Amino acid sequence: MRFRSWCRIAWCYHILFALAVTWPVQSLLNSPAPFVLGLPRQMAWVAAWVLGSLAVLWRLDAARSRGTDAHPREAGAPIRPSGSPAAGSER
Repeated sequence: MRFRSWCRIAWCYHILFALAVTWPVQSLLNSPAPFVLGLPRQMAWVAAWVLGSLAVLWRLDAARSRGTDAHPREAGAPIRPSGSPAAGSER
């Protein structure tokens, strides 16, 4: 997938993440039992979103490092002003 597509996916995921772990939705999971992998349900819900975020950001970084349609500034290339000489050259 292209870098810009992963940017859109990351933005959408993190907006959903913010909505899912705040008051209206989080209160639906507000009970200490049952446990999910040893965590209360509410903590497991947040932990699942954090792990999902890790996966999305990992894929975003992989797409960026491949350089598919990435702008040079996004790809980590050095930025030089258009009118300045290259580093190390003297006039």
